[in-house]
Amino acid sequence: MVRSRRTGSRSGHSYSDYRRLSPDENEREGFSRKARRYVLKSVRRLTRRTPTISARAHETLRARQEYGFPKPELATQARQHGALSYKTAAARETAAKASSGNVRKRTARIIREVVAAGGSIPNRSPHAKTPWRLKSGDDARLEAVIQRHNEYLAGEKDELSWSDWLWAMDVLDAFNDPRAAYFRQSGGAFGIAA
Repeated sequence: MVRSRRTGSRSGHSYSDYRRLSPDENEREGFSRKARRYVLKSVRRLTRRTPTISARAHETLRARQEYGFPKPELATQARQHGALSYKTAAARETAAKASSGNVRKRTARIIREVVAAGGSIPNRSPHAKTPWRLKSGDDARLEAVIQRHNEYLAGEKDELSWSDWLWAMDVLDAFNDPRAAYFRQSGGAFGIAA
């Protein structure tokens, strides 16, 4: 039996045997217009009793059939670690952009939370006596410093000041931002080779 919206049972169908419901079809089926529901391509007429599967069930089916993984997250992790390749260069680039965006949003959210709590982060400068006190707008400042550093590496701008580079490194490290490793190893932050 096809995975229905209630029972969750499965049949021997391939993930490619399904198509996504249109917004109007979702509404007729009793879901929100933006719901990601799938139905067999062979279904001619949708009714409220037509079995559909969720996006999660469709992705799980695809991960199992294409890669042999029981969960889509495992296939994603394998791709990130290089064990699985992306189907196209565009897919790889899209995944990298999404991952980068998620990292930026997460770090910005944490910075705003720390600012709201009146917090600070350790200052690891050899001469520092006080921690870095985070202020409103520091999430944007961090992105600007990283952007300027990237422009410097591309030969478009002058190097960062020591204090900007150190501040950004301390913020990235404090919030376990994976960009810290690249920022640290990219060298030339202030005219010093890596």
